[in-house]
Amino acid sequence: MKSSYFNIHEFNHARDLMSVDPFTAKAKFEDYIKKYPQDYVARSYYASTLISLQELEMAKEVLEDLEFKLFNDKQFINIKDQSMLQYINRSITYSRVKLLFYGNKFEELYNTYFKDDNLYNEECDSFDYLNHVDMGYFNYNATLFYIRKQLGLLSPDMVLHTYLFKQILNYNEELFREHVERHMADYNIDKDVPNSSIFKADIPMDEIIAEVKRTLLPQNAIYYGLLQDAYIFRYDSCGWDNNKMVDYFKVECFHDTDEIITMCPSLNCKYMPFVDLNYMNINTSDSTKVKKRSKVDIFNQRYGIK
Repeated sequence: MKSSYFNIHEFNHARDLMSVDPFTAKAKFEDYIKKYPQDYVARSYYASTLISLQELEMAKEVLEDLEFKLFNDKQFINIKDQSMLQYINRSITYSRVKLLFYGNKFEELYNTYFKDDNLYNEECDSFDYLNHVDMGYFNYNATLFYIRKQLGLLSPDMVLHTYLFKQILNYNEELFREHVERHMADYNIDKDVPNSSIFKADIPMDEIIAEVKRTLLPQNAIYYGLLQDAYIFRYDSCGWDNNKMVDYFKVECFHDTDEIITMCPSLNCKYMPFVDLNYMNINTSDSTKVKKRSKVDIFNQRYGIK
């Protein structure tokens, strides 16, 4: 029997687009919500997509409207399925946390969601999202550590052992360059389990890093997850992602900074705003200028606007 409240196939399609084509994901969620206005989880995912696209004020309005509807929806209030309630509340909470983080509201974020949690686990500092009670899926420990750094609650002399926590506390350019070496082909030749994302051996990495820093465009940042802003650069045949040759690489910086955390070849980037660095590529170069494609260009291309 077809549900009048949601469509799992349409929802999953929009959700899966969030990480590869957030512009289309936004449009899909808008169409979906018109058809299924009581799918509150979809509304929270829509808000998260808006945040990814830097549309923070609109995301705030969506969340406030969603919370008002939930408070006044008798059908929602009477839901008996606790797992469903938890799922809805978790998705809303995650979007709220994301909105506060990318809005640089660290004090409000800390006091509302993190203040009572005085412990963090440095060993859980990878970019894998962790499942934390009522907080959705994200790197909870590193996020808590980052917020405390922003609020001046950490000693700069702490002894740390893992890459991400070290960079949060005291960013070090040389440490970043050592990290990038792990994504180079030469480093992975003799590894039993090589990195899944590898730059070609002949890529001029020092020059690439310098040009990345010179051409970082804040308006092109995608606000994925927490902690980092993601930027996309095109450099044809730059390396491999999961054994597939790719033409793009992703750069992740700490939010609102040019402090690069990581960079690596990446699939599924062609619908993202990017800076084209092929003028540096001796195999493809036919230009002397950096080509830049904005979010407006992306939108116009997708919808055939001249």
